[in-house]
Amino acid sequence: MLFFYTRFYRIALFQSIFQEKEMQKLLCYTAFWVVVALALFFVRPMSGVPTLSVSDSPTVVLVKDTRTPKAVAAKNVTPPKDIRPKQESTRKKNGSPLTEKEFDLLLAQSPWPAQLHDAVKQVAFCESSWVPVKRGPTDDHGIMQVRFKAHAEKVGRASVLYNPLRNLEIAYTVFEEARRGKFRHGFAPWHASNHCHGLVPKKVAANIKKFEAQKAKRVMRNF
Repeated sequence: MLFFYTRFYRIALFQSIFQEKEMQKLLCYTAFWVVVALALFFVRPMSGVPTLSVSDSPTVVLVKDTRTPKAVAAKNVTPPKDIRPKQESTRKKNGSPLTEKEFDLLLAQSPWPAQLHDAVKQVAFCESSWVPVKRGPTDDHGIMQVRFKAHAEKVGRASVLYNPLRNLEIAYTVFEEARRGKFRHGFAPWHASNHCHGLVPKKVAANIKKFEAQKAKRVMRNF
């Protein structure tokens, strides 16, 4: 009887130990896969974050740009350099004429009304051949041949008249003053001896006619 009791006790003890080891193995397997899952979760790179890659040089880090191409292009665009000052300086040195396109652009910026643009271009071509640095024989300067001494208070320096846009502005001021009756012989196209007559208001035309009549009388007295 004692033999069977001892054998039964050993079998029960063995089963208990076996079950305990199985439970330990199960717990170990469970802990292992939990650790693996946590590692994969934290090591995986987050979406939307720029990835970093290091080049061969240890001091250079290359960053992958995740912005849209449009935003990158807008930031990297460099505005073109304005070459007009260089062209102006070249023109001042060699006295080359304006092109018709350049003259039209200047007229569009000037106070001259559109209906007079063709007349201004014709008079300017006759007076200066559209050369901004043209200087006449009687103190007339620039593209419209404005007389400096007659309008020094508007100009300041004679060199200002070699700026074609400023010259057009001053010529328009002279034209408007004459149109309102304030006439001065300070504009080459109005000189009686000039063959480039144009843009002549009524007051100026009357003065030119009077001057020509006086000139004709002087000529007749000499005979």
